[in-house]
Amino acid sequence: PRSRPSICPEMRTLRAPAPSAIPIRTHPPPPDPPPVITTVTPDNADQGDSLSVTINGADFVDEPTVDFSGTGITVTNVNFISSSSLVVSITISGGASPTDRDVTVTNPDTQSDILLNGFTVNLVTPAPTITSLSPNSGSKGDRFDVTVTGTNFVITPTMDFGYSRLIVMGVT
Repeated sequence: PRSRPSICPEMRTLRAPAPSAIPIRTHPPPPDPPPVITTVTPDNADQGDSLSVTINGADFVDEPTVDFSGTGITVTNVNFISSSSLVVSITISGGASPTDRDVTVTNPDTQSDILLNGFTVNLVTPAPTITSLSPNSGSKGDRFDVTVTGTNFVITPTMDFGYSRLIVMGVT
């Protein structure tokens, strides 16, 4: 019979393990940069106004929210124009405090920017109302004081009675 050749212990055949899946680590993409506000135009309006303001800056994304600090300013619409421009419709109540307001833009990923004192609500002085004049008549050539009674007078008022021949000498 044939004999088998002897196998040298150093000459063994090695088999590689079956290929297996090598884990691949993935990293999430970096977050978008936060928005940046550079200007608000116009940057002021009167109590009782409704208007559109343009907010310029960078890294705005679709469907942001916009807020004005304090009370009395209602944001009714935010229109995303581009990553650098938003048009915001606001209504300012007649009772809104006349003061500077911070403007905040928040992207849907909750990143935000605040422009400190970016918008001002202006005080609206109501028109004066005259309820009476005393005396309410006089004769040609007379000089006399007239007391005007009413509301919403300012510290340095002017008076005009509508007649070119009537001269107002002073207002106190």
